[in-house]
Amino acid sequence: MRGIASALVLGLLVLFPVPSSHSVKAQDPARLPAQGCADYPGNPLLDHSEPFTAVAFNNSTYTDYATKYEYPSVIRQGGAYIMWFSGAIHNVTGIFTASSQNGITWDVRPTPVLSLGLNGTWDDSAVYSPYVLWNGTMYLLYYTGSGTDSFRQVGLAYSPDNAHWTRYPSNPVLTAGPGYYDSWWTRFSDVILDNGIFRMWYTGHPVVNSSSWFLSVDYAESADGIHWNKYSGNPVLGDSQSFWNGTSYFSHPSVVKMGGSYIMVLDDYTQISYATSHDGISWTASKSVLVSPAGSPTWVNGSTLGASALVNGSSLLIWYWGRGFSSGNETSGIALAKCSLVVVSTTSKSTETTTATTTKLVTVERTQVTTRTFLKTGFGSLDSPEGAILGVSLVSAGLLLGLGLMTALARRRPKA
Repeated sequence: MRGIASALVLGLLVLFPVPSSHSVKAQDPARLPAQGCADYPGNPLLDHSEPFTAVAFNNSTYTDYATKYEYPSVIRQGGAYIMWFSGAIHNVTGIFTASSQNGITWDVRPTPVLSLGLNGTWDDSAVYSPYVLWNGTMYLLYYTGSGTDSFRQVGLAYSPDNAHWTRYPSNPVLTAGPGYYDSWWTRFSDVILDNGIFRMWYTGHPVVNSSSWFLSVDYAESADGIHWNKYSGNPVLGDSQSFWNGTSYFSHPSVVKMGGSYIMVLDDYTQISYATSHDGISWTASKSVLVSPAGSPTWVNGSTLGASALVNGSSLLIWYWGRGFSSGNETSGIALAKCSLVVVSTTSKSTETTTATTTKLVTVERTQVTTRTFLKTGFGSLDSPEGAILGVSLVSAGLLLGLGLMTALARRRPKA
């Protein structure tokens, strides 16, 4: 009976789909983040506490923590923000949730919404890196799980109220292979509901002993959020492309759709950057860094990773996991950065000498002066979740009026 009930509940997952909270209306002007983001001065929002044991690592030791916050996933709903994160609270590990009225001050629920799987199951050793989507009737929680064999795969849980959660009985929903690019692990999934189609970007890992090992971003589609078809052209980022630091580590994707364009916030396990796409499949990786541990406070001087991006007015908000090391101890937590979204008009000519409006990222140093210069600004303040604009917009009304809507481009569909 439980299996039948689960099937009936899952049947509701796609009955009343609504646009993902990652999306904005299609008629909004196309905008992209200006280079460099401003960190909230009160970071971290949630930080590790309660050191309890020394753990050996790389011939040294560091202090582990009984309470730790990692891999945030944030949505905006009903005039508030909701976060899910993995980690531990008072030595209890799992995936937890928190709520906030302003995206900064969080009320953390001390019990996990998803704990480790039962002994002998595929996720009995770890559940982490959640991504949550609200489809109008259910919260869908995609997460990375692993068992005693250490294989990472993507699982699904669902809830009507963020209080009572049910694992999908046929987990995992995304497994490794058969392609080389994800022949070992599939993890760090991000899902949006785009014109009635569930679209997933995830991190693929090839076999660990490969001489050409790399981390890639791969793509899959689903009609119901459960049964996934991987794109035959995977990976969509990685292998043949190098990141801004010259490596081929593309991980932790978080995708937002703006008009007819897509922005992917991702990292190389050290710094957070982004990539852009017209269809969600063909991506161009930026050489610019949005969030970096360089010059950061001690608590985050090691790495910034695992971002969750959300559009709010003229800003792109990025919650991320920051890590640092001080006096042999690991210091880390969840932080917030804000990027200004800007509009840029470029002109392209065809054989018929027609003009189209497209978007591109503005990469401008603070000392440059051009007709379209957008300077990095301070963090400013956060308005209410429903506020139209966070901080100061540097785009003039005349420029906005002068720009047309982005030309709609046909989206390539993956092969089954």
